[in-house]
Amino acid sequence: FTIKETDHFRIYCYKNSHSETEINKIAEDRESGFRKISDLLQTTVQDKIILMFYPNAEIKTRETGHTGSGLADGNYIVEIYNDSIKLNPFHETAHIIAGELGEPPALFNEGFAVYISEALGGDSMDSPSAPSKKINNVTAGNFHNNNLIPLANLFKFAEIGSVESQYAIAYPEAGSFIKFIIEKYGIDKFLETYKSLENSYDPIISNNNRKRFEEIYNISLTDIEQLWLSSLK
Repeated sequence: FTIKETDHFRIYCYKNSHSETEINKIAEDRESGFRKISDLLQTTVQDKIILMFYPNAEIKTRETGHTGSGLADGNYIVEIYNDSIKLNPFHETAHIIAGELGEPPALFNEGFAVYISEALGGDSMDSPSAPSKKINNVTAGNFHNNNLIPLANLFKFAEIGSVESQYAIAYPEAGSFIKFIIEKYGIDKFLETYKSLENSYDPIISNNNRKRFEEIYNISLTDIEQLWLSSLK
């Protein structure tokens, strides 16, 4: 491996790989994203993030057992990086930093990572589908075609990424909703929500999450869904 140390990352690239060639640009982008996400979330992580780049899916799956293009787990990020696959530099970092605040349902966890990726200029749709499209445009299209997941259902998701989660719809939808509540109601209410809710499939916990959300925003989930969908129109 070639190893590059920055203030917040320890980056590993295979020798003679595409990521090694671009390692200085990668380091610059990751550091910039880290600082902007930390500033927005008003928190940081103390230990350096271990960032591992694999040249292709075969090697990554063999070494990690993970079949996707990228993954954040604890203080580690693993990604494929080559001529055709370059994930946006913000999504997985957002997961690690936001993890310092809590573990809310996937709507907030994945939704924030998708939202902030677009807000910082990344291609937020590079992993799920619809490359280079904006989350509100994708979501508005799904809304027009009656393909959206009802917010009350999406609120209960503990993960987005599996086939069962309808990730091609759920990723942009979650990002669009989080974009809406942050831009309309501010970051402080979002941070309070992120810290307060608990990720679980337990219906009792899901019901408590909904009640807590409605208390924080002083509006019913049904009403805020209508406001959000109206903004897409």
